[in-house]
Amino acid sequence: MIPAPIPKDEFLRLQELHSLNIFHELEDIRLNYITKFARHALKTPICAISLVDSDRVWIKSKNGLDATELARDISVCGHAICEIETDSPLNRIFEIEDMKKDNRFFDNPLVIKSFRIRSYMGYVLQSDSGKNIGALFIADAIPREFTDINKQMLTLLGSITENIIHKRHHLDGIKHKFD
Repeated sequence: MIPAPIPKDEFLRLQELHSLNIFHELEDIRLNYITKFARHALKTPICAISLVDSDRVWIKSKNGLDATELARDISVCGHAICEIETDSPLNRIFEIEDMKKDNRFFDNPLVIKSFRIRSYMGYVLQSDSGKNIGALFIADAIPREFTDINKQMLTLLGSITENIIHKRHHLDGIKHKFD
């Protein structure tokens, strides 16, 4: 297992994340609607919204998952926030079709023990200034090839999630064009 790396801008990233003041907020029903809808629409057993803190990944909303937090070093979302280096919403998908065939994850406890996930697709969530703070993700217990439609749907739902996290009550920030 390769532990999740630490981004170069970790200090600034954590400042942005904590400035959102969302760790101690009550449950947001809108985020729960997103994870429930995504889970069913994308036909996957797990959908969640994660926030990557200094040593933990906090699960802000979940559907099909019992955990409320994970150790950052074993998290897939920890890898995702380091690998996505764009603020373009259409290029913020991090996907792994078969985690057992990926050197970073083949012996990860999430793959071989607890959740036994085999595939993962996450949309990297960003702060208003473009710092990667977490992910809206789906996971499955079987290897899976994600379609362009899957990616478009997760991107759209990820943009809505960002609007909610940034406390916007409108959808003006969604800048997507789908064919």
